[in-house]
Amino acid sequence: MKNKKNSPVAGIIFLVVMVAIVGGVMFVSDAWKPSTDYVDGAQYFHIEGSGEAAVIVNGRLTGQKGRVVDGRIFLPVETVRNDINPSFYWSEKEEGVLVTSPLDIVNCVFGQDGSSDALLIDGAAYVSLDLVRTWSDCRADVYEAPARVVIATVPEMTGVYALEDAVVREDADIRADILKDVAGGETLILGDNGDVPRGWTMVTTADGYTGFISAKQVSSSFAFDVALDKRAGDYTHLLSEEKIGLVFHQTTSQAANDALAGLMEKAQGVNVVAPTWFYLESADGEMSSLASQSYVKTAHALGLKVWAVANDFDGAVNGTTSTLEALSTRARREKIIGRILDEVTAVGADGVNLDFENVSEECAPCYLEFIRELSAECRAKALVLSVDDYVPTYTRYLNRAEQARVADYIICMCYDEHHAGDTEAGSVASLPFVEKGISDTLKEVPSGQVIEAIPFFTRIWDGSGASLTSKAMGMWEAESYLEERGMTRNWDNEAGQYYSELITGDSYIQVWLEDAKSLALKLALIREKELAGAAAWKLGLETGDVWPVLADALRSQT
Repeated sequence: MKNKKNSPVAGIIFLVVMVAIVGGVMFVSDAWKPSTDYVDGAQYFHIEGSGEAAVIVNGRLTGQKGRVVDGRIFLPVETVRNDINPSFYWSEKEEGVLVTSPLDIVNCVFGQDGSSDALLIDGAAYVSLDLVRTWSDCRADVYEAPARVVIATVPEMTGVYALEDAVVREDADIRADILKDVAGGETLILGDNGDVPRGWTMVTTADGYTGFISAKQVSSSFAFDVALDKRAGDYTHLLSEEKIGLVFHQTTSQAANDALAGLMEKAQGVNVVAPTWFYLESADGEMSSLASQSYVKTAHALGLKVWAVANDFDGAVNGTTSTLEALSTRARREKIIGRILDEVTAVGADGVNLDFENVSEECAPCYLEFIRELSAECRAKALVLSVDDYVPTYTRYLNRAEQARVADYIICMCYDEHHAGDTEAGSVASLPFVEKGISDTLKEVPSGQVIEAIPFFTRIWDGSGASLTSKAMGMWEAESYLEERGMTRNWDNEAGQYYSELITGDSYIQVWLEDAKSLALKLALIREKELAGAAAWKLGLETGDVWPVLADALRSQT
């Protein structure tokens, strides 16, 4: 029998395999080894130099950085207005930053050093954190290395607490570097965890770092109170205990003022009349006036409050450029406000209604500041302030939430779904259009401040020419128009109104009528949505049978 000897080749192969296995294990072990490195704070917050400070609001790092000047932190006005307090306002035509409170307007003129509360740096406006704290309901904590300010503006947040000492990492991966050590029991703000990998939780630490912690190391979510410093003063609203029943009264002369009593002779359900008294006459802020003391006395004798309307389209100027110019400086806004309030108080009216319809997206911040400044003056004089807005579909940029914060009522003009110049015929105010307008408005405005405005008019669409034309007609005039032509009416269930048409060869006439039945469907939203009331454009266009409908819709709410 021969002796077996170990082959040297086999031994070599065995050693190679063992080295490979051990090396592989070591490689895998190192690849999944938790990182112990820490992220540089300045790099995380994108801080470049000692003159910058990060700004974190409600657990979110904002896109703009603050400045550190002479040891004080200054925040960009744009960040303050958008994320902290919309009452801070600045435009390039202003010499300082304006802060509007419920009863006052503070003008912080730009200074030259950190002792000022407003600075102009590289063409952008900044305000001191001290000023923000003074005029805002917020909590602000300052941290160093790197410089940052953590601000909360909401009274309650959702959080978790650490079950043990742990770390918050930059990414949802144990190999990711560490942002922050957290102690057991420390409260963390819960982030948006919709797309976060399983086993991890997104959180923000008290000092502003947003990252990921092992889900096993945090508690279930809970709501916790944030101790806000409430220093801005509360906005109060002059709201009626009864539902508002308002009619707009288009007045273009003293003779129109004198017609009020006759027009109101058969009216029911109306407790407010809104005469169109003030028109913008120039981009410099000149306003014309038809304010009448005798009108107010007549209205009061009829049991009506008077909310005087100011608009930007019935005067000598009518366009977005003129409105922007008129509202772009404090001096011009003061001129408009001064004229309106002097006249309103002189004749004894009860409120002001704003119907500015030439407000572009560019003009919207100026318009909001105009409303804020006017609201402070109206509040001081105990005058109701209401603001007219077309449905959000057309004007989403108007920030109705801010309007409602400072004004008393927001009137949603639920008409002009189809209007003069449209290339397609259609209803002035179909039921779905009105329902959507109200629903969208309620996303921003409390229902008790929303007044639904309905039309007392329709449009006759004429397709007999080379292009489609239309003519606005009152309810009674439209009925006469159909009767003269023998046009029949058919109920359009989708539109919630009667439809009529007349076709002759290649020509046609189309009408979506407004009548007591269609208005009743629209007015039902007051009860359904718990709205503040109804308004109608305009007095004199209605048929007599709409008044009981209006009265019943409002009476059922009280």
